[in-house]
Amino acid sequence: MLGRESIGGQIRAIRKVLGYTEEGLGKLCGVERAQISRLETGKELGSGKLLHAVAEALGCALCVLPLKEILQQENAEINQFIEQYRVAIGGENTMAHFWAEREFRQCAADIHRLIASDEFEYPLQDHDIVMGKLYGLTGRGDWIQAVSWDEKSEWEDGFRGDRYIDFNVEAVKRGVNVERIFLYRNPSELKNLRNILRWQQSKGIKARIADTRKLGVIHRQNRLIINAEKDGKFIVYPEHNEGIFIKAFVSWDKTRTEEFERIYQTIRASSTEWRA
Repeated sequence: MLGRESIGGQIRAIRKVLGYTEEGLGKLCGVERAQISRLETGKELGSGKLLHAVAEALGCALCVLPLKEILQQENAEINQFIEQYRVAIGGENTMAHFWAEREFRQCAADIHRLIASDEFEYPLQDHDIVMGKLYGLTGRGDWIQAVSWDEKSEWEDGFRGDRYIDFNVEAVKRGVNVERIFLYRNPSELKNLRNILRWQQSKGIKARIADTRKLGVIHRQNRLIINAEKDGKFIVYPEHNEGIFIKAFVSWDKTRTEEFERIYQTIRASSTEWRA
């Protein structure tokens, strides 16, 4: 398990790369230098409000590392952290309606579930979607990109279904640019997607389509996406075909981020904008 020292060490490393002193970071976060020092040395983990301020100041998305320890605490403390973070990102005015409140807490529960696996044995796609939801709900960033393989499966699946779509819609409401690319294997599949594509565009989500027959092989250690149309088979990371979620905000793993972004751009280059 990652401890407070590991979390503080990451914050210190990012701060130094950006050229901030402890005092300078403290001023950006509205706290005394001593609080930053205690956070970096692991003497205290800090509140949700402070971690949010640090993430904003350093320009990095809140990632699973700070939450890893926080969400192992008692439920009362978890709820307190969630409340602090919710207030820090806008309070009741932006998180007032039932869906947002439910989704924010469900996101924390999902992260708690992932943490419970200790070594993050749950599929990494689940992990990306969970972090993507949290990223979107906090209003950070200006782009969300997604590739959908089997929209019907995604739509009906309990984890990737309505909450995943609603997450995209909610992000659009906050001014985030959301683009989703739908992959299809033949014209009949594209026909079946039209209603979903039309609904998606009505919500402000940008829609693109890509014929998988025009895609080449995109391969990384048998884990990412391989287009094998000639064999009638598809292998999609991580070993299932419900779709892949890709975005460069996954700052906790730069290598994966760069690889995902490369794959996304490759797919996007073969896609065209869909119009009703």
